[in-house]
Amino acid sequence: MGMTQDELLALIDQAAEEGWTELDLAGKGLTVLPPEIGKLTQLETLTLGKVDEWEYSDGRPTPKLITNELKDLPAELLTLEKLQTLNLSGNSFGHIPTVVSKEQEFNKVSD
Repeated sequence: MGMTQDELLALIDQAAEEGWTELDLAGKGLTVLPPEIGKLTQLETLTLGKVDEWEYSDGRPTPKLITNELKDLPAELLTLEKLQTLNLSGNSFGHIPTVVSKEQEFNKVSD
């Protein structure tokens, strides 16, 4: 069950007002991350996809992912000076988003 753009914007507004340092949007069915994400100046951790658990098939670990359908990231992420961890696991980016390839101090978490 996805999250509508209106619900996402309401959540971003709430997170901005309350000064959240962490936002987990994994599994919300997002295809676009809106530029409003730039309001979250206190954000330290942003999760857009993550490994829920590891499953073993043929003795090999396979990640079970909770993710989104993001193809790109907004440039506004670069304005989040406190952002340290950006988890993009399982999102099928056709290319490395410009935001991620910038000289940032992110702890990049990816598969």
